[in-house]
Amino acid sequence: MAVKIRLKRFGRKNRAFWRINAIDSRSPRDGKVLEELGFYDPISQDPATSVVVNKARVAHWIERGALPSPSVASLLKRATDAADAATALAQERADAKVKAQALAQAQLEAQSRAQAQPPAKAKTRGRPAKKDDKVIASAEGPTTPPAPPVAEAATAAPVAATASTEPPTATL
Repeated sequence: MAVKIRLKRFGRKNRAFWRINAIDSRSPRDGKVLEELGFYDPISQDPATSVVVNKARVAHWIERGALPSPSVASLLKRATDAADAATALAQERADAKVKAQALAQAQLEAQSRAQAQPPAKAKTRGRPAKKDDKVIASAEGPTTPPAPPVAEAATAAPVAATASTEPPTATL
């Protein structure tokens, strides 16, 4: 018996969908089916669900000598390409996630190393630091000019004039 993998029409007028079947080549289009292998809905909005195929069973029938019709061959190619694209997209997302985790781990390790290091010691030329070293260091280095003196009497507010012993009263 010569077997073909072809489409069988279902649905109503202007709303057709097709089943992908393994059928004896001598039977009519909507004749007896040996096995249903998937379906094709051309009106479906989601490309992932417009072609659904049981790839293992299609491979089984092709190994047994079944020939796909030209339209089924293009649908099988489209289903395979969509599955490959989805697999590639999932692989890219997984790779990006692994890279992000590795980067976060490296940043965390760098932070922990920075916190674990003791602060850098002042250079004392091989001898322990003394109090006099601070004075010498401040005398050697550039200093900022001192701030101009502020007249405290002019800026101080008269305290006695504003102080009151009575509690504040609310006026309505």
